[in-house]
Amino acid sequence: MNELVSVIVPIYKVEEYLDRCIESIVGQTYQNIEILLVDDGSPDNCPAMCDAWAERDSRITVIHKENGGLSDARNAAIDVAKGDYITFVDSDDLITVNAIEVLMELANIENSDVVISTKLLKFSEEISVDCTQCESYKTVSAQTALESIFCENTRWEACGTIFSHHLFETTRFPVGKIYEDIRTIPGVIFNAKTVTFADVVIYYYFERLDSIMHQSGHIVKIDLYEAVKENIELFETIEDKKRRTNVIAGILEELVSRIHFAYGNEAQNKEFIEKSKHLVRARKKDIVSATKIPFKRKLFMFLVMCGISKKIKKWE
Repeated sequence: MNELVSVIVPIYKVEEYLDRCIESIVGQTYQNIEILLVDDGSPDNCPAMCDAWAERDSRITVIHKENGGLSDARNAAIDVAKGDYITFVDSDDLITVNAIEVLMELANIENSDVVISTKLLKFSEEISVDCTQCESYKTVSAQTALESIFCENTRWEACGTIFSHHLFETTRFPVGKIYEDIRTIPGVIFNAKTVTFADVVIYYYFERLDSIMHQSGHIVKIDLYEAVKENIELFETIEDKKRRTNVIAGILEELVSRIHFAYGNEAQNKEFIEKSKHLVRARKKDIVSATKIPFKRKLFMFLVMCGISKKIKKWE
């Protein structure tokens, strides 16, 4: 277990949090890593901080570029990454001291293209992040993994996950779009041979009050509708009809949950709501036929589509 791992860290206006993030990476028990710090045209002290870190640790490479957003920053690092595996860390978050060791051990034991840590912890204050242990794990095919992700609400985002580099040979994150993970990662997983879900916390997500979600005002961008539509086109190629139906119904459920959220500001979300509801109605047979989605969740989806759910909360 000595493969090189590329750790990609996009950086923009996070000088208050950057040092603690990088400290959690350079202190990894798994030492064979390259750390790609991408200064995405940050207007604060982050560029200088990145250069200072590179002088302290020879494993660090700094990429200075014009601001292009999260996807563009990730892509710039992917283009030069030399690792056998790739993982992503957001620059205000933290990883446990043995995070990469845990993921790589499972990647080698299970010969997996993707290892996903199924739990993450949110924090908003100073926190100590120590070693962690994997309680259990399971390895499945890519299509079974997608079924678990979208029907069983299994965590799957780019951060807290390690990917075999070859999965990004022809794949990049969508520049100029938001919801970049849902637009990219399902396709990456789709092209994997095997995926391991690890019941372990290795990633700590810093919840900032100035984050996009906190500032959204119940705004849902049309990008999400487009991302779901693209994924459905991909999932149509799943040969197993039953599994194909489940996966499509599962991602439609994700879309419906965002429609429910968008009702909080109908005037601003009109285009998203109308296009999304049209897509869901066109695929209602998938929802009805899905075997992995319980009746209560299907019922909620149809209540949302009828507008009845506007004044009630989602139930499980």
